[in-house]
Amino acid sequence: MGTVTGRVLVVSPGIQYLKKTSRDIFIPQDGYKFIYADFSQFEPGIIASFSEDEEFLKIYNSGDIYTELGKLLFPDQEDNTRKLAKVIFLSFIYGMSKERLIDIIGKVANHDVQENVITFFKQFNRLVQWKDEVCQHALEKGFSESYKGNKRYLLNKDKLSNKEKRWIPNQIVQGTSSYILKKSILSFHYKYPEALILIPMHDAVLIEVQESESEAIKSDVFYIFCDEFSRVCPNIKTNIDFEAFYE
Repeated sequence: MGTVTGRVLVVSPGIQYLKKTSRDIFIPQDGYKFIYADFSQFEPGIIASFSEDEEFLKIYNSGDIYTELGKLLFPDQEDNTRKLAKVIFLSFIYGMSKERLIDIIGKVANHDVQENVITFFKQFNRLVQWKDEVCQHALEKGFSESYKGNKRYLLNKDKLSNKEKRWIPNQIVQGTSSYILKKSILSFHYKYPEALILIPMHDAVLIEVQESESEAIKSDVFYIFCDEFSRVCPNIKTNIDFEAFYE
C-alpha cells in the first residue's frame, strides 16, 4: 500500500504512470485476453453519495458531471474537453481557492463562460457544507477518516492549515475509493481464482483471462464491481467502463 490514502501503488517500475500510448509493452499470453475495468466517475460518485447534495446527485445519476462542465467551459468544442473539466472539478472539490480556479478557467475560456462555470459550482450548496463539516470533524477528532477507518492525522490540533483543508476531503474520498477497489478485486478473485489480476490503476484494474471466457467474465466483473460500489454508496447509479488498456 504505497500511499497515505491506502491506494495500491506499483513503484518499481512505476507502471501506473505510463501513458496509454506506452502501455503496449504489455500483451496477454496466447489464448488469453485483457479486461480493463474502470470505475466511471469514481471520486465524484463517492462525493455525491457522502455529501447527499441533491443537485449533485441528480446530475451525477442522469449523466456525466465532467461532460456537463466541459460543455460550459467549451461550448464551441465537442472533443477533448472532458479531461480538463475533470481537473477543474476535482480542483474545486479538493479546496483550490476560488481565485486560483477562476484564473485557470480564464486561461481556457472567455469571461461569460467563467461566470457560467462559477454559477455551475454555486448550485452545490450541500456539497460545500459537507466539505466544511468534514474539515470541522477532523479538527475536533485530530484526524481525517475514510470509510472503514483509514485515518490521516493532523499535525496541529488547534487550527487547520490550507493544505489540511485540501487533503482532509481527499483522504475521505480517495481512501474510500481505495477500499472499494480492493473489495472489488477480492470479490472477483474469490469467484475467479484462476484469473490473473495484473495491475491496479487507482480507479481501475487490468485482468488477464482466457479468451474463450472473456465475455462471460466481463459481465461478472461489471456486476461485482458495481455491487461493491453500491454497498458503500447506495444512492448513486454505478457504472463500469471497459476500454483498451493501451492505444
